[in-house]
Amino acid sequence: MFVWGGGTGAGFYDWSNEGAIFNAATGIWTAVSPIGAPSARTCVRAVWTGSKIIVWGGYDLLGVANTGGIYDPSTDTWAPMLQLNSIPGRYFHSMAWMNGKLFVWGGIVTPGFSNGQTNEGFIYDPNTYMWTPISLVNAPPAMESIDAIYVNGKILIFGGFPYTNTLYQYDPAANSWSLIATVGAPPSPRCGYSAVWTGKELLIFGGTGPVAILDSVVGSYNPADKTWRKITAPAGLVHRNYHSALWTGVSMIVWGGFAQGLGGNLTNFTPLNTGDVFY
Repeated sequence: MFVWGGGTGAGFYDWSNEGAIFNAATGIWTAVSPIGAPSARTCVRAVWTGSKIIVWGGYDLLGVANTGGIYDPSTDTWAPMLQLNSIPGRYFHSMAWMNGKLFVWGGIVTPGFSNGQTNEGFIYDPNTYMWTPISLVNAPPAMESIDAIYVNGKILIFGGFPYTNTLYQYDPAANSWSLIATVGAPPSPRCGYSAVWTGKELLIFGGTGPVAILDSVVGSYNPADKTWRKITAPAGLVHRNYHSALWTGVSMIVWGGFAQGLGGNLTNFTPLNTGDVFY
């Protein structure tokens, strides 16, 4: 698991450009080199390309960031993310890696950590260093604090703020959006959750809703029959939001985030430096 940037909890503007890699087999954290890393920032996103990690966007001391970096874990080195054209910076956005390109959608594009949500999206080609806008036709409404997951050639986006529990699909081949009509009860409206793809199901965990942080029930969506089901997580799984999560091939690891905080209130959060494993 790769963890980078974010808030340290020492103060509102105590953001970091430090990172670490967790080896699930050994239980050991290894520090990531800060040399050449992007500026310290929070609300940033990262994707795994298969060989490198791309970090982009977020909020740094200069404001809303539209810069990024590329980390190579095999050499523990950073390289700048070259961009021959620029797009509006954003934070609390979603990112996914698809067919050798970077998908970015939603988030907040204005300073201040409130309002300014967008429903614009773009695709970045690392071979040409160019951004291309994606269609807005039938796109989800302007949204923040969402996850994007690449599944079977499509991008799935669930929930977000303003609070909703709808599920949208983006087809990059057709450059088209559609709202998915699902069967069964989806997870309750939320933002700041995590989403992972197991190879068969999309797992939704945690987040915060209109009243409080949500419980440890895991929502599972099967795209084969478009059905939702709820999985009761084991006792002891810590409720959290704005955390990181990944699928190891056999289990979901969640780490960090906040233990409390209501409705996007960034002054009422307790940061976590712990993690859980869900099988």
